[in-house]
Amino acid sequence: MSPLPLLLVLAALIPQVYSFVILPSKVLVSTRLDPVVQPGVTSSHLHNIVGGNRFNATYDSQFLLSSTCTTSPITVDRSNYWAPAMYFFNKTTTPPTFTRVSSGFNIYYLPRGNKGDIKVFPPGFKMVAGDNGRNTYNASLFDNQAISWVCLDYNNPAVNGKETPGFPTTNCP
Repeated sequence: MSPLPLLLVLAALIPQVYSFVILPSKVLVSTRLDPVVQPGVTSSHLHNIVGGNRFNATYDSQFLLSSTCTTSPITVDRSNYWAPAMYFFNKTTTPPTFTRVSSGFNIYYLPRGNKGDIKVFPPGFKMVAGDNGRNTYNASLFDNQAISWVCLDYNNPAVNGKETPGFPTTNCP
C-alpha cells in the first residue's frame, strides 16, 4: 500500500503557516554597472550582481525576465539583485591597501504583513536602498537604524543569526 493517502490526510491536519525562503545565490558578475541609479553609463563603484543572465546597463523588465538562466536556486526567479562590492581597508600597511572581500547573497522572502495583503511585485518594480558613500554608523540617526547585519556562523552560537546594528565587527564565514 502506498503511503501517499496517509501523507495527504496528515498534511490536511497541519495548520496553515507562513514560511520564508532564504536563497543563497552565487555572484553572476562583478561590474561597474547600475541600471537603476546610473542607467546606461559606467557606475561610480563596483557591484556584485546575482540573478538572471540578462543583467544589463539599462533596466528593461521584459528583457530581464527573458533571461535563460539564473544564479538563484529558484530557477524561475529571473530577477537581479546587486550591491556594492565590499573592501577591507588596511591602515597598517604603507601605503594603506584595499582588499576586496569575497561576497555572496542571501535573498530573503519573509512573511510580513497580513496574509491576504501580500502581493507580487508589479511589472517593472525597482527598489533602491542604502548609501554608497556611507562609512560611519550613528545609532541616534533614524536612517542609520536601518543598517544591520547577520552572521550565519553555525559554529559560533554567540553570533550566529543575531541581527546586529551598524557595520560588522567580526569575521563571518
